[in-house]
Amino acid sequence: MAGSHLPIAPRKGFILVTEPTKKYVFHKVYDSDYVANVASSDADLQTSTVVEGTRAGTILIGASRERIGFDGSMNYEILRQLAAQATSLFPVLRDVQLLRAYRGFRPYAPDHLPVIGEDSTVKGLWHSAGHEGAGIGLAPGSAALITDAILGRQSFMDATSFSPARFEKVSQ
Repeated sequence: MAGSHLPIAPRKGFILVTEPTKKYVFHKVYDSDYVANVASSDADLQTSTVVEGTRAGTILIGASRERIGFDGSMNYEILRQLAAQATSLFPVLRDVQLLRAYRGFRPYAPDHLPVIGEDSTVKGLWHSAGHEGAGIGLAPGSAALITDAILGRQSFMDATSFSPARFEKVSQ
């Protein structure tokens, strides 16, 4: 709408949430496929085992990724696959009831880096996007980079590799 184009695309993912239960999981646990899936540019469905306990006693189970646009439909086969992967790692979860499942879209940049900085063609338009599943965790650092750039001061790190202009260079 502002006349800018960034190649940010949605990556759909599902998460299962269990009922509150005894503390079985004390840290976020994930298999090696998780790291590979996050770094993958493949559009097809990818799943990996991610299990994380919450303060409320629920357990979060994931993770899936696929690039299928903004198709918000529920896919019960993916949910079954996530549950099977989690119970293979934590057999005790077979006896824990699921409360709900949800899905969402992670904003994905094709080079797997967030887009942080002023737009290269629309002066005054600043971007902070494409963080995929790490947006909440990276929000404070992204905000600091943008704030420092707007105020013209040196930041805690060089943000050149996150610049929106990097996509303009590829298309020329």
